[in-house]
Amino acid sequence: MGSRRFLPLLALGVLLGVAVRPTAAEENVGDGAAPVAGDAISAATDLRASLRSLADAGRDGDLLQAADLALAKEPGSAVALEYRAFALQRLGYAGPAIEAYERLVAAVPDHVWGLTRLGALMAQAGNGDRAREVLGRALELDETAADARWRLVAVLRDQGAMVEAERLLVAGLAVGADPARAHAELAYLRWARGDAKGAAASWKAAAAAGADRVVVDHGRRLLVWERRAGQSASVARLRGEGHVWTPDVPGLSVQSSLGPKLPNEVNTLLTALPARYAAFFGLETSRRGPIAVRLSRTIEEHETHRRRLFPAGSVGRAFLVPGFTAGRRPRRDQDATSERPDTIYATWASPTFLTSLSHELAHAVLIDRARGVPVWLDEGLATYLELPRDGDVDADPSRPRSDLLAELERARVAGRLRSLQAVVAVTRRELDGAHGREHYAAVWSVVHFLLHGVGAEGAGRHERFQSLLDAARPRGRRGGGREPASLSRIYGLSDAALDRAWKRHLATIGDR
Repeated sequence: MGSRRFLPLLALGVLLGVAVRPTAAEENVGDGAAPVAGDAISAATDLRASLRSLADAGRDGDLLQAADLALAKEPGSAVALEYRAFALQRLGYAGPAIEAYERLVAAVPDHVWGLTRLGALMAQAGNGDRAREVLGRALELDETAADARWRLVAVLRDQGAMVEAERLLVAGLAVGADPARAHAELAYLRWARGDAKGAAASWKAAAAAGADRVVVDHGRRLLVWERRAGQSASVARLRGEGHVWTPDVPGLSVQSSLGPKLPNEVNTLLTALPARYAAFFGLETSRRGPIAVRLSRTIEEHETHRRRLFPAGSVGRAFLVPGFTAGRRPRRDQDATSERPDTIYATWASPTFLTSLSHELAHAVLIDRARGVPVWLDEGLATYLELPRDGDVDADPSRPRSDLLAELERARVAGRLRSLQAVVAVTRRELDGAHGREHYAAVWSVVHFLLHGVGAEGAGRHERFQSLLDAARPRGRRGGGREPASLSRIYGLSDAALDRAWKRHLATIGDR
């Protein structure tokens, strides 16, 4: 037996009386840090030390096995539950990690670290209400728990509860929260509500507390404020109305209220993605129609556009209004006297701004490649191509998506994970319904399967996918009579065989 295979037996040795010298405990628990011992589990110091040594060495698979050995001997061991959840999270198994943290906080209700981790995973999985509940409980138990406070602020901001998030930050300042970060977060929240004066005051307070450069939302730049040497805090980025920016991209125009200059990450996204998406869809540049982008500074400004365009409907924080040109007919509610481009509306105040903008941009480019595709393919492709929250334009679209995999796992456990044929029959109503996130995860997984699963190792994979898009193109002068795309016909497998292959692929996506 190799030494690496023997390591998981370390915890069992501790249970049998072999003590291991503990490593130094960390004062703060970050995303990559191992758990810190608490009073409720101080009697298990030796077990904690052995498990921690595996965690510190980065042997997460061994750590998981060792924790399972400890739980086999003592099913209620809080220490083993703690490290088991931690190992699952670091291994990328979001669904099982959530279940493990739920088990931990059920066994130890006052486990602040476990509640904070559970809340973070729930937020990543899109379950904001549950995240809000458990993070709030963590703060009730320890009002000085900084990580729980910052994460709860992010959840509230994502839900649009700006006033409540502000109250939470003000309360944090009273109990010793980092003033530079707290005031910077307050500046963003007030800016998003349209309170430029309040935002300026908060930024000056952040600068006085030592914040020369503020990055909001845990590494994802919603706003960046900088104070240059010898100058007072600048709030120029907080002002500006209706600036028109013309990128060096044919057919793309941008109107923005963010200020006279677009943030670098938005500039990069809008410059790089249209041509990249067109190449992915097999669309010649000359066939790509015009796209207009309207960027709002505040949620209120964005909502004004939404209510004007969809007075009786609901849309997300970013949405696309298909236009019409010489080759397209307008919708019934559109004035046909002049051509209009596809128009994307998005708000900088949304924490998922860059993800949402890239998602809608994929829709806009796909319209010219295969207008009228089934909703599962339209949303599955846009979700597959969307950028991560940090706006990294070089991110691999085939990357495992822990948030979507967690949704699929939740659907499987609840018995809602349907057949592939049921997924491709999804309706817009279902995507917008109570289990919408699960449906989005499912259509993403089918697109991932078609691109990287079925026949991915053979030649012609890209050609088959292009055939799928061709089969979805409208027929006839009026754009009607679309021929339904048959996955069985294009991929040469029966429905049952495709369903089995898709479900096998689901089990391996996280290993990519």
